[in-house]
Amino acid sequence: MRTTIHFEGLPGSGKTTASKRFCRLLKSNGIGASWWLEEAPNHPIMPQEARALSRERDYPQVCLDAWLTFLKSSNSTVVLDGYALQSTVRFLYANRIARTQIEDYFNRWQELAHETTLVYISVENPSQHYNVVLAERGDEWSRKLYSYVERSPIGVANGYQGRTGFVEFWSNYQQLCLELLDAADVPVHLIGSRSWKDDDLKVLAVQVGLLPGRL
Repeated sequence: MRTTIHFEGLPGSGKTTASKRFCRLLKSNGIGASWWLEEAPNHPIMPQEARALSRERDYPQVCLDAWLTFLKSSNSTVVLDGYALQSTVRFLYANRIARTQIEDYFNRWQELAHETTLVYISVENPSQHYNVVLAERGDEWSRKLYSYVERSPIGVANGYQGRTGFVEFWSNYQQLCLELLDAADVPVHLIGSRSWKDDDLKVLAVQVGLLPGRL
């Protein structure tokens, strides 16, 4: 079975930066590790063609089958920028799947998740967070994510429009994630958005048993 470390969080929370640096830290200490971007077309668990099935009724089973196949494929360490929640739970939430079904999916996922750790980069105030992030990322990034929210089934049903709807969508999604993680059986580590340091990643590597207590 593989060892997997999943960095999760809202868009702009820093999960890509943190996960890249975490993988680099492991490699610099002699740990064979690979890193994957959430939206990579050739993602080892959820490639582009699998994500395109997110509105199909059997999508949860597609995700579980892909996860099991991936876990059995080798024993290497893999650092993932958003998969456990972003490429699965987020789609289920956006498609208005019932909360009980989301919980059932996540519990079944955990049953397969041996040697897996979830790192969640929590945003304390999503509205303030996006005041900064939207200005940093620019209009093209903002329009792309606004459109995603507005066109999603939950966005259509709730009339999510513009910045207000965007913030509400991601605030509710984060709350769902935190509640799932609060009841999770797998190890969960919470770090603050934009407040973590490289030393925090070293501590994390020690805590999950990938590096010795003294670096």
